[in-house]
Amino acid sequence: CRVSGKVRTPWKIFIMVEKWHASIPNTLSFAVTLGLIGLGNGLTVTPCAPVAIPAAARVAVSVAERYVLFAAQSSFDDPVAGAVQILDISTATWTTTNMSSGRTNVATTSWGPLAIFAGGTLKRGLPKSDAVDVWNSTDGSWSHYHMSIGRDLLAAASCGDYTIFAGGSAPGINQSETAEVDVWHHPTNVWTKAKLSQPRKKPEAVCAGGKIVVAGGEIAKAPPPPPPRRLRDYTATVDIFDTDSGEWSTSQLGQARQYFGAACATPDTAIFAGGFYNDIRLGSVEIYNASSDSWTHDAALLSHNRSNLDGCNAMDRYAAFGSGNIDSVAKVSLDFYDGALKEWANATSPLSGNPTTAAVKNLVLFSYFNGTVLGYSLNSHLHGELCPTTTRLDSTARLVVGNESSHFLCDGENRPDGCFRRSDVTMRSETPHFFRQPAASRMAKDQGDGRGLYTTAEAATAFSVNRIDWVYSNNASWVKQSLSHGIRAISLTINGNLPDVGSDPASYKIGRAKTVDGSLLAAPWMRTWNPVPYRGCVNNPDYVAIVNATVKQIAAANPTALQHDDWSTNEGSVAFAGGNPHASGCYCEHCMAGFTTALISGAMNKSMRARYNVTMDFDYREYLLDSARSSGDKNATLRELFVSFQQNSTQKYFRGLRNLLGSLRPGGIPLGCNNGGKWSATTELSCDYGMGELSKRDTSPPGLETIFRDGVPSGRQQVMTMPKEGTISACDVQLTRSAISTAYALGGNMLVPWDVYLPQPSAPRYWGSASDFGDLFAFVSAYAHLFDSANVSLPSELPANMSFELVHTGADGDKARFNLPSDTTHPAAGRCLSTASVASCEYSCLIDRKCVAIFSDAPHACCTLYEPLKVITGTSLLGDSYIRRNCSFSPSGCGDQLPNFACNNCTNISIYARRGDFSPSEPFITLHVVNFATCQTLPSKNITIRIQNSALFGGDCGSFKLTSLSPNRTTVTLTPTCLDVNSSTVSIPTPEPWTVLLATPR
Repeated sequence: CRVSGKVRTPWKIFIMVEKWHASIPNTLSFAVTLGLIGLGNGLTVTPCAPVAIPAAARVAVSVAERYVLFAAQSSFDDPVAGAVQILDISTATWTTTNMSSGRTNVATTSWGPLAIFAGGTLKRGLPKSDAVDVWNSTDGSWSHYHMSIGRDLLAAASCGDYTIFAGGSAPGINQSETAEVDVWHHPTNVWTKAKLSQPRKKPEAVCAGGKIVVAGGEIAKAPPPPPPRRLRDYTATVDIFDTDSGEWSTSQLGQARQYFGAACATPDTAIFAGGFYNDIRLGSVEIYNASSDSWTHDAALLSHNRSNLDGCNAMDRYAAFGSGNIDSVAKVSLDFYDGALKEWANATSPLSGNPTTAAVKNLVLFSYFNGTVLGYSLNSHLHGELCPTTTRLDSTARLVVGNESSHFLCDGENRPDGCFRRSDVTMRSETPHFFRQPAASRMAKDQGDGRGLYTTAEAATAFSVNRIDWVYSNNASWVKQSLSHGIRAISLTINGNLPDVGSDPASYKIGRAKTVDGSLLAAPWMRTWNPVPYRGCVNNPDYVAIVNATVKQIAAANPTALQHDDWSTNEGSVAFAGGNPHASGCYCEHCMAGFTTALISGAMNKSMRARYNVTMDFDYREYLLDSARSSGDKNATLRELFVSFQQNSTQKYFRGLRNLLGSLRPGGIPLGCNNGGKWSATTELSCDYGMGELSKRDTSPPGLETIFRDGVPSGRQQVMTMPKEGTISACDVQLTRSAISTAYALGGNMLVPWDVYLPQPSAPRYWGSASDFGDLFAFVSAYAHLFDSANVSLPSELPANMSFELVHTGADGDKARFNLPSDTTHPAAGRCLSTASVASCEYSCLIDRKCVAIFSDAPHACCTLYEPLKVITGTSLLGDSYIRRNCSFSPSGCGDQLPNFACNNCTNISIYARRGDFSPSEPFITLHVVNFATCQTLPSKNITIRIQNSALFGGDCGSFKLTSLSPNRTTVTLTPTCLDVNSSTVSIPTPEPWTVLLATPR
C-alpha cells in the first residue's frame, strides 16, 4: 500500500480487516482501515475526499470553529463577483450569500463569531476599496464598515478585543505603499488610526500572545535617473501591536520577504514561512515567541522552497502552509507544523496550484482556483476525523464527492492494461478501417500523404503502434483480433451527443439539451454537420439511459479502456456563446426542476430565497424569459448558481459512469477524457488520463511543458493529438515532429498523426505517412524501457525568472557602467565595476531584464560578470556571447548557479532531463535534446552541450558514460571534454529534431 504524506518520524503501519462481503459474484472483497501509529505521538496527516465549489480564485476564512467561508476574488463585473459559499462543518451543508461587492486582493480575518473581508480592488484602473464586509455566524447577517482609506494587498488580523487592517497598496501613482493602520475595538465598536513604522504592501499579520505581529512585505525605492521609475524591494521590518497596552514596537525578520505564508501555531508563537526575495524562492521559516519576545530562524524547514503560499492555524496548536510558486514540485507541496511537539510533516497534493487555507478544529482545507477543496485531518487519532461526508447537495453547486472514493485506476502499482505507459505509441482510428481507401465522399476534403496507404492494421504496423484509442465502434471481433496481434490496449469511445438507441440513420431527439427558447442545442463546431448531433442533457433520465445502454454495448466488446469525447456535457453547454441563454443550455424541464430543488435545499439561504422569490414553483427558464425580472444583481447571482449546478450535474454524471464501469468489469475500466490538455475540477475528479486535441497556438516548448509536465495532476498521464489547424502544410509536418519529440521528452504521449479530425466546418481528417513520422515512433518503441523507467523529471535550466542576460547597459542605459571582456580594464574575478548604486543594477535586472550583475545585501557582493566563451551560453552581443547567469542569494553574499544542462550558443534547442533505473543498482539519466526550429532547413553543424557534473550522479566528468541515441537508429559512444572538476561539454550533431543522451555511472 502507499501512504500519502511524508512524516519525519518513524512509523508502524497496521491493517485492520473490518468486514468481509461478497457483493460481486465469484469475487470475495474486503474493506480495510489503514492506520498510522506515530512512535512518540508524531504528527499525522490524513487526506479527506475532495469537495467542490464554483470555480473562481477565492479567499477563505473560518469562524466559530464551525463555518468556513469561501469568497470569490473577482472584479465587480464578473458574474460570480461577491459570491460567498459557506460550509457548515457540523452538518456538512452549504449555503450561498454575497459580500457588498466583488473585488480582488481582499484581506480576511475572524473575530469571535465574525468573518471579516476588507479592502480590495473593484477592477483594474479603478480606486481601491475601503469596504469592510462582516458576516455574523450567529444569525447569518452582514454588516458593512469602511476603512480610513481604500487599499488592497493589505494585512488583517484579530487578537484580544481588536482587529487591525495594516499597510497595503493605497490610491495613488503606481500603487503607492501605505503605512496606514485602522484599529477596530470590538467591545466599543470604536475605530482609531495608527501607522506602521514603514509604508509597505503585501505584509502578513498574525496574532501571538496577545500581540498582532505585522511582518515583511514590499516597499518602494527611489527611482534611478532618468527616467523617474519606481523600483520594487522587500523588507524585513516587523511592527508589533500589543493589544493589552495599546503600544506599538518594532522588530526584524532574519530575511526580507514578500508573498510568504503566516500562521500562529501555539497561542504564543507566530510562524512566517517561504516567500521570495530578489526573485529567489525561500524555504526558510522564522518563528516569533511573544512571551519571550524572541525569534528562531531556521534555514529550510519547508519541504520545498516556494512563494505565494497561504497559511492558517488549527486548534491553537497546528500551522498549515499551502503549495506555491517556483516549479511543479512547489505547486503540490503542503507542510504542517505541530507547535506542541515541534514536529513537521508534509504531503503531496493531488492538485497543482496556490490554494487558500482555512481550518476548523483539526481539519485544514485547501481551496484551489479550479473550485476544488481538499481537506486534511491532523492527528485524527487524537482529535477525531472531521472530513465532510454528506452528499446532501449532490446535484447543486456545492458538495460533490462526499464519501465516495477518490481512487483512480491508473494511480497505483496494479494498473489495468488500459492505463497509459510513457512509451506507448497510440493512434486514432475513428472507426476500424478494413480497406486502404477512405470513403470516396471524404477524399476531396481530407488531407495528408497517408490517404489510401494503410488500413488500420497496416497503419499500426507502419507507425510501431501498440495501442489504438478514441475508436467509435463496438465491434467485438475487431477488438479481439487487434489485441491478439500485437496491440496491447484499445479504447472505444462515447461522447456528449450519443445518437438515440437503435436509430438508423442516426437521430438525436431523445433526452437532448435545450436553450431557454426550447430549441435543441448543439456544440457550435457541430452545427453545420449533417445530421446535427444535438447534445444530451445528463439531468434527463432518458439521455442517461442512452449512455448506459451504449456503454454496456461497448463493454461487451471487451475494450481495455473507455474514451469520453466532448466530456463537458452540461458543464460545457451552459458556457456556449458566452452564456447567452438563447444559444446555450440546458434549460429543459429536468434541469429546471433540479435547479429549483437545489436552491430550496440549501444553495440559497432563507433570506435570499425570499429576496429572489424562490419557492418550489420557481422556474429559472420562465424567470429568464421575463425581462422585467431577469436583470441586475439578481440575474448575476442566479446565473452563477446555475453554472455551478450544471458543473456539478456533470460531475454527478461522471460518478455514475464510473460506478457503471465498475459494475461491468471487476476492477473497473479506465476512463479517458478529451480534456484539451487542461485539467479542470471535473476532469481531475473523473478521469484516469487525459487525451486531448492540441491547438497549434499551444505548440511551443513552454506551451507543451505546461500541457505534459506542469499541468498534469499526480498519477495521471496526458496524451495529445498532433498540432491542429484547418490546413496542414509542409512546415506543420516539421512542427509536428518537434511536438512529438517534446511530448515524449516531457513524459507524455502524442497520437500518431493519422485519422485526425481537423477544425473546419466540413470536418476533414488528416492522414499522415510513416515516411514523415514513423522514425520517431519506432525510436520510442525501441527504447521503451528508457521512457517507462524514467519517472523523475530533473531541472535542466533554472526557471526563467531567475535568469539574467548579460548585456552592456552603458551610457545609454540606466547610467550603470559595468566592465565586459571588450573593455580595456577588467575588474577582479567575481567583482563588479560600477558608477551607479546597487539599486540601479537591481532595477535594471528586475524590470528591464538587461543587466550584467544582480546584487545581494552583502557589501560588494554580486554575480560574476562574464565567463570564457567555452563555459557559457546566452545571447550574442558586440560580437561575443555572454552567459545567462542564475544567481542564488544568502546573507553572506551572492553566488552563481549555472544550469545543470545547457546548449552553448544555440537557438531553438530545449533540453529535458529525466532520471530512472534499469534496476535498483543501475540508475540512468536521459537528456532529451529537441530542436524546435520549424519550417527551416536544419543545420548540419554540431552543437555543444554543457553539463554540470554534479547533476550526473554527483561526480566529476570521469564518473559517467554518455551514449547518443537518435531516431535514425544511430548509437554513438561520446567522450565528454572536462572543463574543470565541475563541468563538461560534449559535441553532437544538430538533432533532426531529437537526440537522447543516455548517461550511466562509469
